[in-house]
Amino acid sequence: QRTRLRPEHHRCVHRLGRQRGDAANARRGRSRAPPGARELVRVTRIKRKNNFFKHLAWGLCCAWLALGQCLAYGYPILAGHTLEAIPRLALGDDGHEIKIQQAAQRIISLAPHLTELVFAAGAGEKLIAVSAYSDFPEAARLLPQVGDASNLDLERIVMLKPDLVLAWKSNISPFAVERLRRLSIPVYVTETRRLVGIPALLKSMGTLTGTSAVSELAAKNFDDQLRQLRQTARGKMIVPTFIEIWHDPLLSVNAAHMMSEVVSLCGGKNILAEAPILTPSISLETLLDADPGAIIGGGSAATAEDFLGVWKKHPRLDAVKRGNIFYVNPDWIQRATPRILLGAKVICDGLESARGNLLQ
Repeated sequence: QRTRLRPEHHRCVHRLGRQRGDAANARRGRSRAPPGARELVRVTRIKRKNNFFKHLAWGLCCAWLALGQCLAYGYPILAGHTLEAIPRLALGDDGHEIKIQQAAQRIISLAPHLTELVFAAGAGEKLIAVSAYSDFPEAARLLPQVGDASNLDLERIVMLKPDLVLAWKSNISPFAVERLRRLSIPVYVTETRRLVGIPALLKSMGTLTGTSAVSELAAKNFDDQLRQLRQTARGKMIVPTFIEIWHDPLLSVNAAHMMSEVVSLCGGKNILAEAPILTPSISLETLLDADPGAIIGGGSAATAEDFLGVWKKHPRLDAVKRGNIFYVNPDWIQRATPRILLGAKVICDGLESARGNLLQ
């Protein structure tokens, strides 16, 4: 017969069982949770969940920004997959928009200055052929040539299977451009006559070739140096200047040419800026009447000594009397490339020297 336990006995039995349970938990490596522990655990789990979603949001944001940079510069994202497969668009100076399905890998340049720009934009290794007289940088001399402006080898161009052809509008026939386009070869036609067009063309090259990281930096460096030259010449005395591009007959340029812009940048004034054609000719008598304060050029001579020797034959010119004859490497001033800043520096230094001579 079972014995009925009084209430105080129930409490003793309950306490004994709890002690035995604590001992069992201790053997299993567990301890009895103190009062309020379950609530603490619940709050901790909620905080951990919130932190997880916060970190997830930050991670997605950073990944999205990184993806944007890759889209902008054509960097690889995953092994075997690059953003070079993204279609590239560019509007040529002939009004024709070209679209290529991926960054160009086989490029042909049909003008020496365009060859130089491709290298400056970081895509020189993608050139498979160039035009005649493409002599800078040195690596350009090693590339196959496909003729010059007057005699392009269109059949060879087609056989090389380029995915991008770069052409100079002033130096290629519309017939040649149309023939290549009919064969589904993208032809990007350019015509850069202002200094601001050089960094813009560098950026376009980077877009089409997937080298925007390099081309953007090259464009920025050009802009910075150009700004510095402009600030240096600001407020200086204006020097009337004759720009010679050839000596027999005497040829110059009007204000539409980039050489004239460089002279203006350095504080000079092109005496034939208002001529109606891009490359006007001028007689020696007309030049003597204009009597410029300085003469710059270089296309008709191989060295500075040769250039000066030709002009010393005309001692009646004030520029000759005062020694204001300045030779500029024609590649530094006649090609629309970053090297035009080298020519600009020579012209700016020359005109600064001319100012001192004219004031004596």
